[in-house]
This record gives sequence, C-alpha cells and structure tokens, in this order.
Amino acid sequence: MRAITSADDVDPRVQEVLDLPVLNLVAAQEKDPDLVIVKELLQDHDIRIPWNAVREESAEVKILWTQFHRLKVQENVLYRRRKEATANPEWQVVAPKPLRSQIFKVYHHHAMAAHQGVVRTAALIKIRFYCPRMQKDVEPWCKRCTTCGRCKVAVRGHGELQQPQHGTFNERVSVDLIGALHRTDRGNEYIIVMQDHFTNG
Repeated sequence: MRAITSADDVDPRVQEVLDLPVLNLVAAQEKDPDLVIVKELLQDHDIRIPWNAVREESAEVKILWTQFHRLKVQENVLYRRRKEATANPEWQVVAPKPLRSQIFKVYHHHAMAAHQGVVRTAALIKIRFYCPRMQKDVEPWCKRCTTCGRCKVAVRGHGELQQPQHGTFNERVSVDLIGALHRTDRGNEYIIVMQDHFTNG
C-alpha cells in the first residue's frame, strides 16, 4: 500500500490536514480513546473477539468491531479497507476525533472542494478517510457553513429545458474562475476556464 502521508502524489487537501509527518496522525489517533481501544484489539487478537468484550464500549468502538476484518495497524496508524476495493485494496485512514473538524473544513472549504453539499463532501472525504457515521457528522458542519448559507438558495422547481441558440464559434462562451489555489513558482494561484458552447471545447 502506498503511504498516503508521503509527499508523492498526495492530494493537497490531505497534505493540508496531515501536514505530511505521519507522527501527527499517530498522535491524533492516540488522543482518541475509541481508536486506542480498537488498535489494542487489533494488536492483541488475530480474529474478532466476542461481542461481550465490547458490549460496554462506545458506539464507535462497536461499529469498528463489526468491521474488524477490514482494519489494520501500520506504522501505528489505524487503517480501514474500502468496501469497493478488490484485488488492489485501497485503505482509508480512520479519522481521529481531534482531526475530524479540520478534515471536514478542508474537504468542504478548500478551493478544489467548492463547498459541495453533504453527500458530495462525504464522498470526497471517504476517498482518504473513514469515521463511523460520517455523513451524520458532515451534515451539521455543512449546514453551519456561512458561505453556503449566504450563496446557496433553495431550489423552487425547474423550468423546461431549452436548446441554447448559437451558430458559430465563440458566439456564446462560459467563463469560470477557480482559486485561490496553492501559489506556483511564477506566483499564479487562479485558473480561468472558458468553454465555447458551439464546439463544447
């Protein structure tokens, strides 16, 4: 498995969350008592222990206990195998509570995230991170976002689809601005995207 905390080909949002050193992630997981319990179970047992052993533990410990066969500890970091993975498994970092707020913020507020809704924000996070009941936790975060509250309005129905009228190049174009992104060596931090409706290019 490629370590997602290396600087090679790392998602800039992940880099912003973890600040690259794996020790930051280890320390954050050690501050989450639920993850400490699960990591100890994995290190002490090769197979899932009986339910009675976790009956008195928190809801998150119980959820992770049901996925015991999909968990592993590598370099003292707890990972979960994605359900969609097949021959080449993809691993998610089990997000510790001290980092979750930062993870949600980066994957919702980051310029490449573009303030997506609850479902899309959770889907972006799940590529790299896992936490039990993630969508339930992400929903109130998105609802508290002041930018979304100021810019997004309730949809009150849609009009009929109409065929755009254009008959030659550059007669009708759409322009969008993405940024601010990480500044390049030349000092650039915005991308202008323009599409010609006649050629769709």
